[in-house]
Amino acid sequence: MKIDTNTIRFRPKSAIPTYKKVTYGRIVSSLRPHKKEQHRTRLTIGGHLLDYEGDASTPTSDLITIIIHLNSIVSTKNAKFATTDKKLLP
Repeated sequence: MKIDTNTIRFRPKSAIPTYKKVTYGRIVSSLRPHKKEQHRTRLTIGGHLLDYEGDASTPTSDLITIIIHLNSIVSTKNAKFATTDKKLLP
């Protein structure tokens, strides 16, 4: 039984106009034993190959959001908090 959700349509590269760029997709699977849905799979795409006129960056949290988050942790009994910092090497 085939279920067509019309969420993605594949085209042959020959059908793409020459002024457009083609990117790639990658399927990423992970096991998250602490989550309700332990087996997770997602499709990621090579965004650096796409032409997009708008802002494609992800904004960081503002100071108010961070303060609210930290106050919530401090005011919750037996709360735990962890953070990491990822540094890009030259």
